[in-house]
Amino acid sequence: IDPAGPAAMAGLQAIKTDGFRTYAGDLILSIDDEEVRGNVDYERIIARHKPGDTISIQIERGEKKLRISLTLRGV
Repeated sequence: IDPAGPAAMAGLQAIKTDGFRTYAGDLILSIDDEEVRGNVDYERIIARHKPGDTISIQIERGEKKLRISLTLRGV
């Protein structure tokens, strides 16, 4: 996750390591209520959108499920 990107600004958390341990990041479960089972699903869903679109992402963080909205921007 780019620290200055929309995912970070929306509060998504990446995998972290302190040199000894690795901490799980957020797991994306769905985008706009469409299930994401892996990178292929993620890329297919995101490809249907353009910069400026707002999407809703359901994530799993630890044992909690959360819904986050974010606005896409170009690369």
